[in-house]
Amino acid sequence: MPINVDITKAKAITKDRLRLDRKPLLEEQDVLFMQAQEASASTTAIVTEKNRLRNITGDYVSNMSTIAELKVATAAGRVEDETGSGLLLNGTDNLSSNSDGNILLEYGTR
Repeated sequence: MPINVDITKAKAITKDRLRLDRKPLLEEQDVLFMQAQEASASTTAIVTEKNRLRNITGDYVSNMSTIAELKVATAAGRVEDETGSGLLLNGTDNLSSNSDGNILLEYGTR
Protein backbone atom coordinates (compact mmCIF):
# COMPACT_ATOMS: atom_id res chain seq x y z
CA MET A 1 0.00 0.00 0.00
CA PRO A 2 1.56 3.33 -1.04
CA ILE A 3 2.09 6.05 1.50
CA ASN A 4 0.16 9.23 0.76
CA VAL A 5 1.83 12.51 1.69
CA ASP A 6 -0.12 15.71 2.20
CA ILE A 7 1.89 18.22 0.13
CA THR A 8 0.42 21.18 2.07
CA LYS A 9 1.64 19.74 5.38
CA ALA A 10 4.98 18.83 3.82
CA LYS A 11 5.40 22.44 2.65
CA ALA A 12 4.61 23.71 6.16
CA ILE A 13 7.22 21.35 7.64
CA THR A 14 9.77 22.46 5.03
CA LYS A 15 9.09 26.13 5.81
CA ASP A 16 9.64 25.47 9.52
CA ARG A 17 12.92 23.67 8.74
CA LEU A 18 14.07 26.51 6.50
CA ARG A 19 13.28 29.07 9.19
CA LEU A 20 15.62 27.22 11.53
CA ASP A 21 18.26 26.87 8.79
CA ARG A 22 18.20 30.54 7.86
CA LYS A 23 18.47 31.97 11.40
CA PRO A 24 22.28 31.70 11.68
CA LEU A 25 22.63 32.82 8.05
CA LEU A 26 20.62 35.99 8.76
CA GLU A 27 22.65 36.61 11.91
CA GLU A 28 25.84 36.33 9.85
CA GLN A 29 24.49 38.81 7.30
CA ASP A 30 23.57 41.21 10.13
CA VAL A 31 27.19 41.21 11.31
CA LEU A 32 28.45 41.75 7.75
CA PHE A 33 25.96 44.60 7.31
CA MET A 34 27.15 46.37 10.45
CA GLN A 35 30.79 45.89 9.45
CA ALA A 36 30.09 47.29 5.98
CA GLN A 37 28.31 50.31 7.43
CA GLU A 38 31.20 50.97 9.83
CA ALA A 39 33.61 50.84 6.89
CA SER A 40 31.32 52.98 4.68
CA ALA A 41 31.25 50.07 2.21
CA SER A 42 28.38 49.03 -0.03
CA THR A 43 25.67 46.97 1.63
CA THR A 44 23.77 46.16 -1.59
CA ALA A 45 24.84 42.51 -1.84
CA ILE A 46 24.19 41.97 1.87
CA VAL A 47 20.70 43.45 1.64
CA THR A 48 19.98 41.29 -1.42
CA GLU A 49 21.04 38.15 0.44
CA LYS A 50 19.03 39.08 3.54
CA ASN A 51 15.95 39.59 1.37
CA ARG A 52 16.52 36.22 -0.33
CA LEU A 53 16.74 34.55 3.07
CA ARG A 54 13.61 36.31 4.33
CA ASN A 55 11.65 35.30 1.23
CA ILE A 56 12.78 31.68 1.24
CA THR A 57 9.64 30.49 2.99
CA GLY A 58 7.45 32.20 0.41
CA ASP A 59 7.47 31.49 -3.31
CA TYR A 60 10.59 29.28 -3.11
CA VAL A 61 8.65 26.63 -1.18
CA SER A 62 5.18 27.48 -2.49
CA ASN A 63 6.29 26.83 -6.08
CA MET A 64 7.57 23.35 -5.25
CA SER A 65 5.21 20.56 -6.26
CA THR A 66 6.95 17.35 -5.20
CA ILE A 67 8.22 15.83 -1.97
CA ALA A 68 11.63 15.36 -3.63
CA GLU A 69 11.95 19.12 -4.15
CA LEU A 70 10.92 19.82 -0.56
CA LYS A 71 13.44 17.32 0.80
CA VAL A 72 16.42 19.01 -0.85
CA ALA A 73 15.42 22.62 -0.17
CA THR A 74 17.91 24.48 2.02
CA ALA A 75 18.18 28.07 3.19
CA ALA A 76 21.76 28.24 1.97
CA GLY A 77 20.56 27.82 -1.59
CA ARG A 78 22.13 24.42 -2.00
CA VAL A 79 20.72 21.25 -3.46
CA GLU A 80 21.97 18.53 -1.14
CA ASP A 81 22.28 14.88 -2.06
CA GLU A 82 22.31 11.97 0.36
CA THR A 83 26.07 12.37 0.94
CA GLY A 84 25.68 15.99 2.02
CA SER A 85 27.49 17.44 -0.97
CA GLY A 86 25.64 19.96 -3.05
CA LEU A 87 25.55 22.56 -5.76
CA LEU A 88 25.26 26.24 -4.96
CA LEU A 89 22.21 27.78 -6.59
CA ASN A 90 21.76 31.37 -7.55
CA GLY A 91 18.74 33.42 -8.57
CA THR A 92 18.94 32.36 -12.22
CA ASP A 93 19.04 28.61 -11.60
CA ASN A 94 15.84 26.59 -11.91
CA LEU A 95 15.11 23.59 -9.70
CA SER A 96 12.31 21.24 -10.73
CA SER A 97 11.48 17.57 -10.82
CA ASN A 98 10.30 15.19 -13.51
CA SER A 99 7.47 12.65 -13.35
CA ASP A 100 9.85 10.06 -11.87
CA GLY A 101 10.59 12.35 -8.92
CA ASN A 102 14.14 13.08 -10.08
CA ILE A 103 15.46 16.56 -9.32
CA LEU A 104 16.39 18.61 -12.39
CA LEU A 105 18.67 21.63 -12.16
CA GLU A 106 18.94 24.09 -15.03
CA TYR A 107 21.66 26.70 -14.70
CA GLY A 108 21.00 30.29 -15.67
CA THR A 109 17.29 29.97 -16.47
CA ARG A 110 14.15 31.95 -15.55
